[in-house]
Amino acid sequence: MILSSSSIQAAVQKNELGISPFDESNLKGASYTFTLSPKILIPEKVSLVIINGEQKREEIAMGIEGFVLHPGEFVLGLTAERLSLKNKYVCFLSARGSCAQTGLSVLLSSIFAEPDTDNQIILEIHNTSSSPIKLEIGMKIVKGVFMQMT
Repeated sequence: MILSSSSIQAAVQKNELGISPFDESNLKGASYTFTLSPKILIPEKVSLVIINGEQKREEIAMGIEGFVLHPGEFVLGLTAERLSLKNKYVCFLSARGSCAQTGLSVLLSSIFAEPDTDNQIILEIHNTSSSPIKLEIGMKIVKGVFMQMT
């Protein structure tokens, strides 16, 4: 069963589901919209990436001027909100249409948050367009659809 906005809000109020900070205006009919934090992680360019190996990342803090992601560039971002799921809920993530329609991909693989998740959501951000895209602190970037486990 997919949770409605009122069910999401009730679960947050009962502390069965954690979204911190929680902004009621980010509730939609059957989802919650997460926003972009100021932290951007830029993977170090290396000659060969080893899957499951240690990869260094440069951490930068976006200022009020934002961060310009050029065509073909890839960075990691975090949601401003921390998501805490109890054993009762799971969350499916979906890119916002307004981002996708500009060529901004924010979820290359990680679209499912398991029970017992307790962290900020890591976003795999890639500019697939032919134009630079500006990332800004607090921009609405991904939505979460919550389901109750049986």
